Parts: sequence; C-alpha cells; structure tokens
Amino acid sequence: VSSYALKAVVTDRTGRAGTSAPVNITVNSASGAPYGLPARGTASAFLNMPASFRGSLPPLLSQTGVFTNTPGMNPAGSLLPYSVNAPLWSDAAAKTRYFVVPNGGAPYTPEEQVAFTTNGDWTFPAGTVFVKTFELATNEANLSLKRRLETRLLVRDTNGAVYGVTYKWRADNSEADLLAGSLNEQILISTTTGTRTQTWYYPSSADCLVCHTPTANYVLGVNARQLNGN
Repeated sequence: VSSYALKAVVTDRTGRAGTSAPVNITVNSASGAPYGLPARGTASAFLNMPASFRGSLPPLLSQTGVFTNTPGMNPAGSLLPYSVNAPLWSDAAAKTRYFVVPNGGAPYTPEEQVAFTTNGDWTFPAGTVFVKTFELATNEANLSLKRRLETRLLVRDTNGAVYGVTYKWRADNSEADLLAGSLNEQILISTTTGTRTQTWYYPSSADCLVCHTPTANYVLGVNARQLNGN
C-alpha cells in the first residue's frame, strides 16, 4: 500500500500560477490475475512443419505436432487458444483457433516474440503456426450436431512470408489428410422440412495466399482490435 498527495498547478497566459489543495490518494497492491500469460509452454519453431512450402509436408494431421490426440483434437500444450471480436463468415461453419510462437524458454529472444502494435498489424516470428478447424452443423434442428470438415495450418516461413495447407478430416474423425489441391464436397444438411445440400470448398495452398497477402502482413485476425475482448 502506498499513499500520495497530489496537487494541480495551473498557469495562465500572463504567467500567473495557482496551486490547488492537495488530494490524498492511496494505491493498494494489485489483486487478481495479471493481464497476459503467466507461463508459456516450450515449442520448437514450425512444430513438425517444414520451414518453407518447398519442404516435406506431413501427409497426416497427426504428424504436424499440433494435437497430442488427433481424434480428440487435444491441442499441444504450447498452443494458445484465441477468438476474435468479428469473425469472418465461413458458410455457417464454427471455427476453433490456436496459434503457437516458437519458445525455447526464458529469456525470450526476438525470434520468440510477437511485435505488438496498438492499431496496426502484429508481426510474428518465423516458425509461428496458426491452426484453425472448421465444423459444420448438419442438423438445423440441433446445431450441436456438427461434422468436422477441415483443419488449416498457416505457417510463418523463413522467407518473411507464409504458406498454408489444408487437412481434410475423415468421416470417422480418426485422422485428417493433406490435400494436394482444392476440393468441393456436397454436405447433406437436415432441415425442418427435409434435407438440403451445401457445397463446401476446401482451399488449396494457392487459395490461402489470395487473402494472406504482403499488404495484409500475411496474418489476419490476430491483432489488438480483434483480440481486445473478455
């Protein structure tokens, strides 16, 4: 606990000054959890992904290092969950988001830190991996019934850019397979009057770069405006 006596001093254009009576202020010690992360799990750069798109891409999602249990989608301990204030509409899909920054333990080097700005785009070190899983409700009368469709990885590479890949989940949710290109799939949706078919588009790596451009600083949604929430 600390106590302070504050006074206000005002000066007019002629140079005459006046001082207010003191106001006593008591500052108590902080309580509650700090704003930020109390600890960070260690993580190798890129997890099990290559340092650039020209490297060898894991053919299975279970080989990427993002989940400790792939069918259960249990994230590796170093992954940080996040949500955004204004999510992008994705054909009614629900999305789960994580990212991981390389971390070999304290003290943190610049290669293990995010360059923060209040209003602009954040800059992430090479080896940062963003993970987003898409699930689609298949019954309009019970939106909790969802089909797991895809998990996308966006990797900050060693060239100062990014690359993206898509893993398509198998019907039994046991595994997801790397897609070599884009794909359309017809998804059957139960309605109150019958059924309808929704076309789901799985993006290719080239599709990822349509939005994740140099002008956008490659990473979308992970900034102060989007994360400044409860």
